Amino acid sequence: MRSDFSKAYLSAVNYMPDKLWRAAFSLSADQRADCEEIRLRIGRPPKALILAKYISLTSKGELVTVDADDINEIIDRATGRSVHTYSSQLGSGFITTPEGHRIGVAGDCYVSSGRIQTIRDISYLNIRIAKPFCGVADSVIDKLYSDGFNSTLIISPPGGGKTTLLRDMSASLAQKYCVSVVDERYEIAGSRKNGRYFDIGDCDVMSGVSKSIGIETLIRSMSPHIIALDEITQEHDVEAICTAAYCGCMFLATAHAHSPKDMEQRPVYKKLLHSGVFNTIIRIDNQKGKRCYTAYTKGSECNVENRGNITDSGIVLGDWYFTKQEL
Repeated sequence: MRSDFSKAYLSAVNYMPDKLWRAAFSLSADQRADCEEIRLRIGRPPKALILAKYISLTSKGELVTVDADDINEIIDRATGRSVHTYSSQLGSGFITTPEGHRIGVAGDCYVSSGRIQTIRDISYLNIRIAKPFCGVADSVIDKLYSDGFNSTLIISPPGGGKTTLLRDMSASLAQKYCVSVVDERYEIAGSRKNGRYFDIGDCDVMSGVSKSIGIETLIRSMSPHIIALDEITQEHDVEAICTAAYCGCMFLATAHAHSPKDMEQRPVYKKLLHSGVFNTIIRIDNQKGKRCYTAYTKGSECNVENRGNITDSGIVLGDWYFTKQEL
């Protein structure tokens, strides 16, 4: 697995120009394997996130500085020197490479009708390295689904490992269930002309489409038992999930949140909790670079007055009490 992590690092830094590419290899082999992201800011040295700490990259022991040409070259390489074809992704603040790496972008925004149309004068990049963590879901699945799968929501702050767990759970569950994946940003399966960059087993994948349209289309075309999708962020995502759930489809999804209680404070996620679609919530915590998992499993209904209350053994979310379990 470590060799796969090193290959992922290499494929990510290959989008950098020579000056930054050489600096990227100032890291040791172990550091390269553990690297999760590389941040680039004009006028500042590049920094790598390794085991929850940022390390400045050097070339021959000297700090290097990112300039505008470096940023532009990375954008050109990541888009195949056809930036206009990625205008939609850039308007959303990122580019996804064929290997599943997400390159976040920031700079001066052009806004029209209340939406970002494009980002001009890009001055900041964050290359998040997608890694093939095979087998990470095994213990989670064994402990949670001995009596069969139930709709599950994976939560953590950004960069916590949600997509990694989602990808491996999808591949594992596809050995028993018909699993379809809505890969809106090409981060779950990645893409190649002749297939997928990541091995996600026997999953059926629909890429480059919004979650709401992907869900509706897959139900008609592939008759899935489970639909997997990443990063619920919009109310229409929730509406599509609820509609499909009423048709008997189960879901494996992710959302940005620090904790289940945090979800109760946010309108979109609060509606999702109160819908009762998800029977299990998996929270990922990053403790000094090590990911730990906690599950919350739906039990009995509770009074409205108890919503959000926390006990040592669980939490009340929506109308239900969820039992806590360390995995």
